[in-house]
Amino acid sequence: MDILKKFDADKEKSDTLEDAFKSCRYPDNLSISLLAADIGATEEDVQNWFAARLAKWRKEEGFVPIAERAAILERNINKQAKQ
Repeated sequence: MDILKKFDADKEKSDTLEDAFKSCRYPDNLSISLLAADIGATEEDVQNWFAARLAKWRKEEGFVPIAERAAILERNINKQAKQ
């Protein structure tokens, strides 16, 4: 089951996680532990949720994955070298 969908089923948990994500996209271990205890989930599930939510946010914002950026830069360098 998709971790985002798992928590979407419970509006209160989903809202709590979304609020935490809005205030900090990269929570530390203590924040993960406290959040997991607060919503009654495992720390692993909360970590996985944040990783999936961050990937979704990056996609929504139009961030290009590192591998794609490297390929684009390499093509640009090769074009410049040929000129």
